[in-house]
Amino acid sequence: MRTKNVNLKGIVLGALLFLGASSAFATGNIKINPYLDTDLSIVSIINPSESALKMKIYDREGNLYYSKKVNSATTDQKLFDFSYLEDGIYKIVLSGADENVEKEFIIEGNKLKVTDTKEVAEKTLFRSQDNNLFVSYLSFENNTFNLSITDELGNEVFEESYTSAPTFSKKFNVTALPEGEYKVRLVSNNKEYNYAFRK
Repeated sequence: MRTKNVNLKGIVLGALLFLGASSAFATGNIKINPYLDTDLSIVSIINPSESALKMKIYDREGNLYYSKKVNSATTDQKLFDFSYLEDGIYKIVLSGADENVEKEFIIEGNKLKVTDTKEVAEKTLFRSQDNNLFVSYLSFENNTFNLSITDELGNEVFEESYTSAPTFSKKFNVTALPEGEYKVRLVSNNKEYNYAFRK
């Protein structure tokens, strides 16, 4: 394996989402998509584990183009300019002691080739801790979405609409809610995500 001397640009997005051990994902995940109407590509890395992982980008011959540490319990997004890469098949690898996730992608005409235009990278992550509810939503279409919380009797105790940037992350203080079972419901683009928590 050789490390290629290529000026592969990675532009860090401002938002980092911090998750806990009780978050909705148990294993690492990689998503790569075109970024809006630009020639850039956005890579989302989800690492809910308790240990740091390595994200690396290789070509088909095993040459290393990029390497970065991904901290534990973190979701990280990066914008990449792949115009410096030759056309071909590449892969992003997320690896650690007990983790190995790979995602292949194709560069064609010096930019990411979209293999399935119907696929939209969306991830919703929920976590509750110490009277706080954490909601994180990753989407690249900037859709409006609705977030609601209902109690165990079906009564709606919270409802709000938001416009999603590529990364939405918010902490809700639920101290005022009575003890009991609650359900969080996020609806976006005809998709529904649910999460139950006890206060």
